[in-house]
Amino acid sequence: SDRTTIHKNLCVCLLIAEVLFVCGIGQTDQRIVCGVVAGLLHFFFLCAFAWMFLE
Repeated sequence: SDRTTIHKNLCVCLLIAEVLFVCGIGQTDQRIVCGVVAGLLHFFFLCAFAWMFLE
């Protein structure tokens, strides 16, 4: 159903964001990598917010 799909996508977004955060938290010494990690985190947390809004 639609509700199951929304929850699945929400969980995937949050999982990717958490893994990215754990892997990228120590990458602050490289400016470009830090910017890419920050941009991806922003994207995935915005996606999670959008899925929560649709719920």
